[in-house]
This record gives sequence, C-alpha cells and structure tokens, in this order.
Amino acid sequence: MEPFERLSVRGRLARLRRLAARALELYGIRPIELTVLAHAENTTFRVDASAGERFVLRIHRASGSPLHAPRSFAEVAAETLWLAAIRRDTHLSVPDPLPAS
Repeated sequence: MEPFERLSVRGRLARLRRLAARALELYGIRPIELTVLAHAENTTFRVDASAGERFVLRIHRASGSPLHAPRSFAEVAAETLWLAAIRRDTHLSVPDPLPAS
C-alpha cells in the first residue's frame, strides 16, 4: 500500500473516504453520501446517513501539516470539550460532538 504522504490529493481523499465509512460503522451510522467539506489541516466530511440524519465527521491529521504541528490527543479532546460547552452555554449553533463508542 502506498504511503499516505505520497498519494495525490485525489488518492488521499479516496483513502480518507474509506476510513470515514469504517469509522461511521462504529457509531452505527450507514452513510449514503460523504461530501468533502474541507481538506487541509484536518479533513471534514458532511455525512448524509441512511436514516435521514446529517452529521459532520472530522478526521484529525495526526502527522500535522506544512503549516501546523500535529495536535496532541489532549488538544483534540479540549476542542471537543469547547464545542460541547459552547453548545450548552450559548445560543450559537455548533456541532454536537459524539464521543466514540
């Protein structure tokens, strides 16, 4: 298997799409469509699920990027906590983080 860093953008997105589909299975979510929303420091997909729900799935880029050092698990966890707090304590519309099962 070709190393991720040596793939074209198209190849990277294809591999990430397969990873996203497998990760969603762990949540019991069957995607009908995965739409790329962003592909930079992280890759973000809009998920249209078979039961009619919509989700956003972010795949963290563990190796970092040319402009950013890799984020630690603690930093990613802190982002999730911030999202939950903003959702709970404000009137802003932000995603509701779903912890891994």
